[in-house]
This record gives sequence, structure tokens and C-alpha cells, in this order.
Amino acid sequence: MKKYYLILAMTSTFSYATPQYIDLKEDTSLNGQLDPSYTLSSSELLRMQGDFILKSDSEVSKGQYQHNDNVIEFTSTNGNTKKHYLGKRVIDGLYKGTWYSNALESGDFELALQSNTGLHGQSCDDVKIKDPSSQSGIHAIELTVDGNPTTANVYCNMDIDQGGWTLVNTREKNGRESHARTQELTDPNVQKNHYIDAATWQALKTNATQIMVTDGNNDNYVVFDFTQLDTANCQVLVDDLVNTPVFHAEPGCTYKGSDYTYLSNPSNGIYFTTVSIYNLDFKPSNRNGNYGTLSSGKMYYAPLNIQIYIR
Repeated sequence: MKKYYLILAMTSTFSYATPQYIDLKEDTSLNGQLDPSYTLSSSELLRMQGDFILKSDSEVSKGQYQHNDNVIEFTSTNGNTKKHYLGKRVIDGLYKGTWYSNALESGDFELALQSNTGLHGQSCDDVKIKDPSSQSGIHAIELTVDGNPTTANVYCNMDIDQGGWTLVNTREKNGRESHARTQELTDPNVQKNHYIDAATWQALKTNATQIMVTDGNNDNYVVFDFTQLDTANCQVLVDDLVNTPVFHAEPGCTYKGSDYTYLSNPSNGIYFTTVSIYNLDFKPSNRNGNYGTLSSGKMYYAPLNIQIYIR
């Protein structure tokens, strides 16, 4: 991992701001979305007003924050190669955009400002606890993935059942064969059939106690406790979200006889988005709308799309 230092290109008569940290993620395929094979560079940020210089042993970047910090633009130089970056603010502290070089290369990038004061949580639930006014959308959290501390951008649902839900998986009808892995799942309305990679899933799951499924309507949801899922005799909560089912409890494990509870059936079609609750010894801790109520009995619901969260 390359280490950068961001130094402001201003005169010494001004005082530097408190240092922050930067994560710069970039790929080499210009398609509007970071590929899973992106590279990550970390940096220390010292900022004052708008101009800055980003330096490493081999590269020098000069740029500006523009239009009330809504746009960032900078150019890096490495030997004879120059790369120009232009991005816009998505949320406070997160910029997304594109880069191109004089070598006729291009790609997408994300630049995230981190706080060195520990303000980021390890989950959307932490974000909600630290700031109860937090809204649904993209938030930055701190994770340890494969032993390496990192900052990840995640989508949080702050509305359902008091909020604090981190999006980990989306599934769509007939989507089993096209189910795609991603390192960051930040837009359930665009990334409709994606799952986060196994290492990130394991890091997030370590800090969670519940899983929630919704069809995208905040009035329709069902919640299961991890302690319940740990007792599932056919499939406990999976270690990799590429797998189907996500969990499965049934005396015979046959998906026959209407005595099962599961999330996502191995059969394709509508079953890929199905939640069935027929095993009444294996019930959710909360549910609402099209998923029933706590006093409900058996149910089956297979919408066109589902979003899977943990908390």
C-alpha cells in the first residue's frame, strides 16, 4: 500500500488544520463504478482553504477543492506520466469521479476523508448510536478485513425498526446466475443483484446480532436474530453470501411439506428472493407488512427484489 502525505500549497503565514486521513481507491476500467480489483492508497491530509499538494516518493499531485467543496480536481505526476482526477462530492467526506492520463489510460476513483478522532463506527448501528440524526444513505465505517484496518463505504438503512442496518446483499427474481460479487454495496436501487465479498461479510458479521430482509419498502421487513440462525439444522447463516440459501431450518431439509423456514431457495426464479416461514419453531424476532406480524403464523413472500441487511 502506498503512503501519501497531503501538504497544503499555501504560505507559512497560515495555520494547518488538524490532520485527517485519505483513502484513494482507483481502477483502470472507466465504467462509472469501481471494479473489485481496485488499488488502495492511504494518506495523511493537512488542509487549509482549497489548494493542496499530494506527495509520495515517486508522485506529486496538485489540486483544489472547488465550488464549496462539492468538486475535487487534482493532477499527479510520476515520471513522464500525468494523471488528471475530477470528482464530485457524494456525501460529506466522499468524492467519486474519473481519471485519465497522457498515456491514454483512464478509470474510476473514490477519495474518502477519514477522521483520526475515531468518529467512524464499525457498522451502521455504530453510526446511528454516535449520531441519532444520521439518515439513510452512504456512510463510512472502519473495519478490519483479513487483519488489515480499512475504511469501507456502506449503505445504511436508518429507518426500519429504529435503523442502524448495514446493506450486505441484494437479490432479484431469476437472479441466481447473474448474482455478482462487489467489495462495496452502496446503492440498492442500482446494485440490485450483488453481494459483498466474503472477507468484508465476515468482518461485518462479527459486529452484528441480527439480519433483516426488506423488499425496498420500509413498511415491509422481517428480522431474525443470529442466535436463532445458529440453531438452523439445514444451513446456519452462510459464511459467503454467494451461497443459497442464506439460512434454512426444516426437519427433513427437503424444501417439501411446508415445515421449513428459509431465506432464498436454491431453485431459481422467484425462489431466489423468497422468505418462507412455515416452521413455527423457527420464527423471526420482528416482522411487518407483507412479511406479517409477530402474531402471524405461516407465510411466504417472494417479491421481485430484496435487500438484506445486518445490525
